[in-house]
Amino acid sequence: KWYYTGLLNLKSQLFSGYDYPNDSIPVSAFMSPGNIVSSLGMDYKPNKNFNIMISPFSVKTTVVYDTINIDQTKYGLDGDKRYRGEIGGYVTTKWKVDLHKSIVMTQKLELFSNYLYQPENIDINWEMSLVFRATKYITTTITTHLIYDHDIDIPVYKMEDGEVVQDGVTKAAQFKELLSIGFSYKF
Repeated sequence: KWYYTGLLNLKSQLFSGYDYPNDSIPVSAFMSPGNIVSSLGMDYKPNKNFNIMISPFSVKTTVVYDTINIDQTKYGLDGDKRYRGEIGGYVTTKWKVDLHKSIVMTQKLELFSNYLYQPENIDINWEMSLVFRATKYITTTITTHLIYDHDIDIPVYKMEDGEVVQDGVTKAAQFKELLSIGFSYKF
């Protein structure tokens, strides 16, 4: 149930993201930032619904290719750099459970700790989905996604004279939730 394993994971976005409240200023684009994790370790798979990968040796690289339009310092990079590498430990786990014959919950948790700089600040990427099968053809999905990376500054805004203005930055978790209804039919 234990396996030697290696992992190469690339995360980015396809389309540009824009500043709030001025939606004409790009703050992100494809591979700006891009996050690449490569790791070696052990994978424990006691059954088909659960696994945990433990990697004591991992390299996490943050890349910002477009430093002309994108401020790389927002993603933890120095002002004169396009990438930053970190060496640390990485743990990822996936879990699936049938809560009811028509309700399935899946979770994925990724944790990374930089050995060389503030190892107590653990990067967290946690996704959870609940899938409700209402009928043979209709499903409803609730998805949540929580991200925390101590190297990323989150802007704080306030109202001033009827306008939204930035009031500094903070370290905070980012949270997204999504409700979707799907229809599928097999031919």
